[in-house]
Amino acid sequence: MKNKLLTFIALRFMLPMFLLAAVPAQADDVDEKIKALKDEVVRLENVQAEMKAEQLEIRREATAAAAQIPNFSYRPGDGVMIEAADKSWAFRTSIEANFRMEFQSGLSEAGRESGTVFARRFRPWFIYCVDNCLYEIRAGLDLDGFGTGNGKNATNTSTGSILQRGDAWIHLEK
Repeated sequence: MKNKLLTFIALRFMLPMFLLAAVPAQADDVDEKIKALKDEVVRLENVQAEMKAEQLEIRREATAAAAQIPNFSYRPGDGVMIEAADKSWAFRTSIEANFRMEFQSGLSEAGRESGTVFARRFRPWFIYCVDNCLYEIRAGLDLDGFGTGNGKNATNTSTGSILQRGDAWIHLEK
């Protein structure tokens, strides 16, 4: 019985010693995990800084590219204009079109029809500007024949040029 008692007492003292010996080993393991996590945080912060720098560079490149894109604008009566971002050139196109529906009296053999639509004016304009529109070249076509492919007059007695107007301007006011 004495042997059992001594074994019990010995175990009673050895168990806390064993536990106390294991605690520093676990503490070292926790310190290593903390150090590994801190290293990971530092690495992620560096990656985040690199990504932010890349985003800023991409934003700068996008802003520079957007500054080089031509501008598109539309004004009623003035047409559509495409203009370079640095205003070195511009192209404008517009059209003058008048469609009429007349109820004419008279013989249909004379070419008079009642209630049909016909094009009175159908004239596209093309304008090219250079150097912030200091120099301007303008051309207007006369397509009043509407489908004839040339500049015929209404009674088809003569054929003229399809080019209605061609101008070259120098805007010295600029």
